[in-house]
Amino acid sequence: MRWLFFVLAFVACVICGLLGLTAGINLNPLTTVKYVPVWGSVGDWVVAIATTSAVVLSLHYSRNDDKECLKLQSLVHAISDGKNFQGASMTFRATCTGRLPTTVMKIGFGLESNKAAFYPVARYTTVYDKGRTHLSRGEIVEATLDQYGLIAFAREFSELVGDSSESIRFIVGTSLENYRVVLSNEARDTLDLCLKHIRESSESTED
Repeated sequence: MRWLFFVLAFVACVICGLLGLTAGINLNPLTTVKYVPVWGSVGDWVVAIATTSAVVLSLHYSRNDDKECLKLQSLVHAISDGKNFQGASMTFRATCTGRLPTTVMKIGFGLESNKAAFYPVARYTTVYDKGRTHLSRGEIVEATLDQYGLIAFAREFSELVGDSSESIRFIVGTSLENYRVVLSNEARDTLDLCLKHIRESSESTED
């Protein structure tokens, strides 16, 4: 919202200047009026302010668009019903949405409670773009976990998060920063089923 501050500051300066000029004319009209140029109509002022605001906004969005930007998604496929994750698979995708090309350094998962922890996606699947690291605008890099990959994933994270995947984060690291997002509702529901399956299997084994 920094652009809004600059726009408001500009408008405030214009208003204060007009108020000061008005006060000067009222207090000492004979000496002040000769410094007053032809200001134009109200319509001219409105058009000028609108044009200036449009230029400021366009510069702001153009500057933001030139930054590196990734959109991260977690997509679930092939769930037979809401109680069974058998046959399910999950795709984790990063899309370059900025004008600046992006160099992907790592793809994996972490925990909200431990920002330093990182679990590379290669621990759970071989289906990912190993060689794709340089993304131009609109290009994607993704990794897919099939049913067995999800079980391996849930088995490792069950000791860390219990039955809830709420604290699990999808992480993509670039040469400039690490992007972290929460999983989609569908992804969390699927992982919760996997975590529940792992816990129940462990309890039945102990019995």
